[in-house]
Amino acid sequence: GAGQMGNGIEELRGIPFVASRGCPYECTFCSNPSMWGKLWKPRPPQEVIDEWKLWIKKYRVNHFYSCDLTAIVLKKWIVEFCELLIKENLPITWGLPSGTRSEALDYEVLQLLKEAGCNDLDYAPESGSDYILKIIKKKINKDKMLESIHNCNRVGINSKVNIIFGFPGEKRRHVFESYYFILRLVWAGVNDVLVGTFSAYPGSEFYENLKREGKININDEFFHDLAAQGSLDVMSCYTKYYSRTELYLFKMGGFILFYIASLLCRPHRLWVLIRDLVKGSGTTRLSIGLINIFSRWRQRQSMAIISKE
Repeated sequence: GAGQMGNGIEELRGIPFVASRGCPYECTFCSNPSMWGKLWKPRPPQEVIDEWKLWIKKYRVNHFYSCDLTAIVLKKWIVEFCELLIKENLPITWGLPSGTRSEALDYEVLQLLKEAGCNDLDYAPESGSDYILKIIKKKINKDKMLESIHNCNRVGINSKVNIIFGFPGEKRRHVFESYYFILRLVWAGVNDVLVGTFSAYPGSEFYENLKREGKININDEFFHDLAAQGSLDVMSCYTKYYSRTELYLFKMGGFILFYIASLLCRPHRLWVLIRDLVKGSGTTRLSIGLINIFSRWRQRQSMAIISKE
């Protein structure tokens, strides 16, 4: 997904990178606290850039995408990194598709990111419900994140937001609070929303609680859910307040709400979607998803014809 949405050129040669280890936050759905504690340790900016130069020379890489747990924590670090990257003037683009926070992403920093070649930025609020944000210990300011997303749109960086449904303790009204937040995201100018469902990561606080309560079965379905969190599949439901079928409908409803509202609010995105579908090359999650669905349908049709022969 990250590679496909890189810099929009046909000969895309993307490679992942890691610029930091750990995360200073303690989200209850994440396994990081049991792995690294609250230690967040970034690499020296120049070291990361030197590594990029090596991969450019060795493999002709032209797009880099972050796999950091929390890519941007310290404003000083990202400013130094961007300033060095601008001086190097490398023939590449890069992105942060793994999800990040917004505290350090003010207009000044976003302008630097754009100038330094960043074209893909993912925010990770996870929920629009204040109650859910409290129980998952997300510690974000929604209004400030929306302001950052608005500025991200202003400077021309592609933005995506991650929303998760199905947290233990989530009620239907919390889902609708997230739906309202999705509408606010549309107004702020976000390009894409990835609506996923909660998965119980081994080592996370939620996982340990659910395991003690006997609500986790370590089987093929459990591992499928871990691997397919952002997919359109029907997933396990860990909240007692609504059913697995409702969880699936809530997830699909989130996607539908976002894309209808986005196309109504910004009609020019409809032409972008049509262009992507005609070219067969996706630049948004929606166009990539539709192209993949069409591609799989054609493959099934081809297989059906071959089997008949």
